[in-house]
Amino acid sequence: MRSKTSCFNGALLRKDLCRFWPLWCAYLAIWLVAVPLNQFLTLFGISARYNTPIQLMDAAISNLLSMGTEMGLWMGLAFGCFFAMALFSYLCSARSVGMMHSFPIRREGLFFTHYLAGCIVFLSALAVTGLLAAAVQGAAGVLEWRNIGLWFICAAGQMLFFYSFAVLCMMFTGQILAAPVFYGTLNFLAVGMEYLVRTFAGNFLYGYSGYSAPETFAFLSPAWELVCVLDVSNVARVDRILSDGTYQVIRGGEYMLSGLGVLGIYAAVGIVLAVLVYRRRASEATGSIVTVAWARPIFKYGVAVCAAFSLGQLIYFLVFGLNLHNGQYSLPGTIACMLFTGLLGYFAAEMLLHKSFRVWRTGRVGALVFSAVLVCFGVAMSLDLTGYE
Repeated sequence: MRSKTSCFNGALLRKDLCRFWPLWCAYLAIWLVAVPLNQFLTLFGISARYNTPIQLMDAAISNLLSMGTEMGLWMGLAFGCFFAMALFSYLCSARSVGMMHSFPIRREGLFFTHYLAGCIVFLSALAVTGLLAAAVQGAAGVLEWRNIGLWFICAAGQMLFFYSFAVLCMMFTGQILAAPVFYGTLNFLAVGMEYLVRTFAGNFLYGYSGYSAPETFAFLSPAWELVCVLDVSNVARVDRILSDGTYQVIRGGEYMLSGLGVLGIYAAVGIVLAVLVYRRRASEATGSIVTVAWARPIFKYGVAVCAAFSLGQLIYFLVFGLNLHNGQYSLPGTIACMLFTGLLGYFAAEMLLHKSFRVWRTGRVGALVFSAVLVCFGVAMSLDLTGYE
């Protein structure tokens, strides 16, 4: 009989589902409290006695869709990372990764099996939650399958993206504790760095206000972008004026959920990125802070830039700038503080990459390049080489 190398393993899938059932139950329990129980208290609670059926229906729909946008975001952020760390934790142990890669399963099969286990967990939990919410609404006579479907799409889409994004971070590191750091940082990095650069420009570029400038790269910070894009809006209701001059509500306002197109793009991108990286990840990189070779310079200089613009400007402000206006800031002083913190971040990243404190010889050239670029950036900003002034 010819042997086959499988791309999927049902036993491994069942093992994942059995091992991580506490995470499954925690995710389901939170959603049960947030949606079915919330719907029950809204429709059958004490306050329900003093509201009309239309008002109760409006309140229930508003709460349901708000849970899909707001609660779905935070649940996706937190549990997406938890699921990825649990299911792909074997990549951070040399013994575990050697054992898993010795099985007669292709690497694509290992990835697909673990990835599918996480999808089954959160999709099944959301399905149970949606059915119970439908039962509560049905008992109250205000069942709205359309709004339950919108809630499910919103919550599942956000969970799918953040779970895929967390899996991507697990592919890029061999340290289990580094994954949530990368995950949290990358979700807000672009909008944070844009704010810091605008702040620096506002201090030294006459007439420029960094606080009022529009956000250009917010789409590269998924969590921030989804907070801004996903929104629940209420369409105008229909009233009737009675003979005594009062209003009678004939039809309550319908609620619209905007931003689903952006959410779909994020979910698709997250799946593609997570799938592409695993095949290129070397087993020998287990234990390294960054496992992909081309990402190591990005990590090194990225830490330096973030440290320079955040800690450097903060140190200058706390030491010298508390009683100064923006136009009174010293460019040499600010650059000196930014160089100090930036070089600290640069060599700290070098130590993490090389797992050694002796990094002067390997990192001195890069440190000089970083220093030169930072000084040139500051001088160009002060001399208005962009022509803004």
